[in-house]
Amino acid sequence: MEGPVSLIATPEEEKLYRALGTTREQLQFIRLFWERRDTQYRGPRNEFLDEFESRLNYAEEEFSSSREAGWETVFGHVVLLFGKPARTRREMGFPGGFSDRPPILWSYDERLPGMEPNEDMLFVFRGGRWKLMPPYPIAGSLIPEAARQAERRSLVGPMIPADYQIAVNEAIDASL
Repeated sequence: MEGPVSLIATPEEEKLYRALGTTREQLQFIRLFWERRDTQYRGPRNEFLDEFESRLNYAEEEFSSSREAGWETVFGHVVLLFGKPARTRREMGFPGGFSDRPPILWSYDERLPGMEPNEDMLFVFRGGRWKLMPPYPIAGSLIPEAARQAERRSLVGPMIPADYQIAVNEAIDASL
């Protein structure tokens, strides 16, 4: 229940795993953890595990740095939970001082659990780290004032938008 798996485990699963006393119990739990998420129960392959490993490999290849593993980045979190984006674009023309780099928008074609259809995910670079912003519609090339105000308030630690956290919880529930 450590590492990337912690992103898809429920709090109940983490608690149960920590309470196990032997390695044998832990290995049995891990087997059942992945079987529970298998879309083709008892088939020769576990499609969910295959997809999770594919997403993990993508996150490691694309987002790893000397400071952190790819899955630990905000981009890696989103990829592990929702998959690769269908489209990526950098937004230009933001007011000076808003972001140290051009913000990035990720778009998904399929409907994500807990998210509105065709909702973009907005990443901004502030304080030496990429952060996920609350999902707001993009009008032209300017971020709405509400999004800018939310970003200015998030000066301490990484920000996890409430809408994103709801989507994460629903994605985990949908995987079960």
